Amino acid sequence: MNKLAIKGFSIVELLVAITISSLLLLGVTKIFIDTKASYSLREGLSRLQENGRFAMDLVQISFRQTGFKADGFQSDNAAFLVDAGNYGPANNIDFLTAGQVIAGLEGGGTNSDTLSFRFQQPSVAPFVVECNPNLAPVAGATLVNTIYIAADSTLHCIDSAGNDQQIIDGVQNLQILYGVDSDLDRIADMYIPANTVTANSDWPQVVSVRLALLLSSVDPAINAPDTAVYNLLGTNVGPFNDNLRRHVFTTSVAFRNQLP
Repeated sequence: MNKLAIKGFSIVELLVAITISSLLLLGVTKIFIDTKASYSLREGLSRLQENGRFAMDLVQISFRQTGFKADGFQSDNAAFLVDAGNYGPANNIDFLTAGQVIAGLEGGGTNSDTLSFRFQQPSVAPFVVECNPNLAPVAGATLVNTIYIAADSTLHCIDSAGNDQQIIDGVQNLQILYGVDSDLDRIADMYIPANTVTANSDWPQVVSVRLALLLSSVDPAINAPDTAVYNLLGTNVGPFNDNLRRHVFTTSVAFRNQLP
């Protein structure tokens, strides 16, 4: 038998082959890890943007219902009576002035604000949709909905039946300024926080709001800790020093039922 025909690899050849194979495997593994990290970053940003757009659409549609009356010729004072109904997540929001269609609480510091708004259902269909679309409408009823941020960083809405609906996750802060019409021409002359509106008994003169939402990705989506400070209508929030991606979404909403 030919000895050369059965000769195998030498130890050196095996070591060289293992080394080359290991380098190739390490290269493939790095490509996989980098690709996965890149996908996570893009996925986190995409979901953050989607949640932001949905949140803006939700609050704009909801707030534009503020002050809607079943009888458009009825005065605000007659349609929206004093209501110490203790609304909101802590039952601490009231409508203490006739004609008042919005009420808010200043969170204080970097805490989120809370807002409740009133409107009426029409006497006949089509009816106004609340934040809980499955709630059966009551013709001509005066309704109150409340928007707030829960402790687990989720946006919630409490409907007129008291049902607390989780709407969107990854919402870390909500700041609101209220547009007060001081000369009664139905145009906001200044934007001030809720505690200032309350101190001056200006709630019936609120005709619009400016709001800022700070949203974050649900899962880590950046490689370095987030050391940024976010400005929400003059309230600075952060740094968070985690690996979540964040973005501030800001909008202004006029209460068209309160406008000329």
